[in-house]
Amino acid sequence: MIKYLRIFCLCCLVLFAGLGFYGKNKFHGIEYLDIKNNFKYTTMSNQDFLKLYPDTAKKMINDQEVTSMAQLVDQSDYILKVKNTSKKSIAGNGIINECEVLRTYKGKVKQKINIYDMTYVIDQTSVGYIEGSKPLIPLREYIVFLKKSKKVNVKNTYMFSSVHFGAFDVDDRNESINNYDNNSLTLKQTYSYDYIGCDDQFVEKYQFLKKQLDNIDK
Repeated sequence: MIKYLRIFCLCCLVLFAGLGFYGKNKFHGIEYLDIKNNFKYTTMSNQDFLKLYPDTAKKMINDQEVTSMAQLVDQSDYILKVKNTSKKSIAGNGIINECEVLRTYKGKVKQKINIYDMTYVIDQTSVGYIEGSKPLIPLREYIVFLKKSKKVNVKNTYMFSSVHFGAFDVDDRNESINNYDNNSLTLKQTYSYDYIGCDDQFVEKYQFLKKQLDNIDK
């Protein structure tokens, strides 16, 4: 009896160990294409971002204080016009976009750079973004405001200098959401919107700043 009990316990240990290994590694090597159609887009409020990631928040522009394009330009280290390629990768809890640089307004960068989406977690069903940011759309052109990332998983990688105003789609699309309900869109469905947020003041300010993009190099 004891012999059979030992065999049973040994089998259980092997089974649970296998399940544990699968659970820890089920996202290992995952591709962006695997998640964009099925994973939900969720957001963390700016207040929670400040509390949980104070060091990162200090390096970024206080979006509430931004009142003009000149201010955004002054507080960014790099300002570029880029084309987001279709190459996206996942590193840790971050989504990295490979971008081709079309024009440089401020700073010196290579012809191709990597830009982090403003994500804080990737779990089993959703990707968490900081409120006011959204996925960059493949093959779309943007004006981006950046800072260099120091501790990164991929070389030649930059982060947005502003959560709400770090990237402006150069197309004339103006469809926005200003009262987003978490998990109501997939990542791919966010591609239909120019801006997604939860506060009218930021939606209006985003649209106001976008109209001033022509003044960047003046």
